[in-house]
Amino acid sequence: MKKTFSLLLVLAACGASAGEFVEKFAGKNLSPQDWMVTYAAQCAGVDYRKPLQGKLVIDGLKKIRGQEAVAFLDRDANFTAGDFRLTVRLEAAPAPTGAGAWRFQLLTENGELLLGAALKSDGGRITVAGECGHSCKTLKDRPIPGGALRGVLEIVRKKGLYQVLFQGKSVYEGDGDTAAAASFRLQVSGAPGVLTLTELSLRNLR
Repeated sequence: MKKTFSLLLVLAACGASAGEFVEKFAGKNLSPQDWMVTYAAQCAGVDYRKPLQGKLVIDGLKKIRGQEAVAFLDRDANFTAGDFRLTVRLEAAPAPTGAGAWRFQLLTENGELLLGAALKSDGGRITVAGECGHSCKTLKDRPIPGGALRGVLEIVRKKGLYQVLFQGKSVYEGDGDTAAAASFRLQVSGAPGVLTLTELSLRNLR
């Protein structure tokens, strides 16, 4: 009986950790188990507000020293396989001057891009676009331009077919890799403005 119970506990633990995530943005800081700054060039990392209080507010980058400044926040995607949907509920206010971007990227175990979505800020305007992965073939590319944004950004994969949507409208479609998503990356480059995330989730489609 003890052996059976122990096995059930192991299986339950594996099931809980295998694939998917829902980020709560709780606590004083981003959990070091799930989030970390993995790389910074010409800056001192991502500048985000603390405590989180249910949302992640990114003011840009710390101590920018060059026009090519970029930094990442990485989150373990637990090798989410098959068909999935990444959902981001966000608000984005572009910087009045200057330029930069926020990129939402799903990566393979080797760190290669499966598919990404980008909010590109330039001169007070933001363009929502899809970004092709390392083995992706673009089928449709329809970036959406605008000012300040508020809504839901989604990256969907169904049997190797990708879609990037904003407010339910297709921004990008591509035929891509079916490898599992090992990690999620939020990349900040330049001086795009202020980004607020209130929901971030990666779930299998059933």
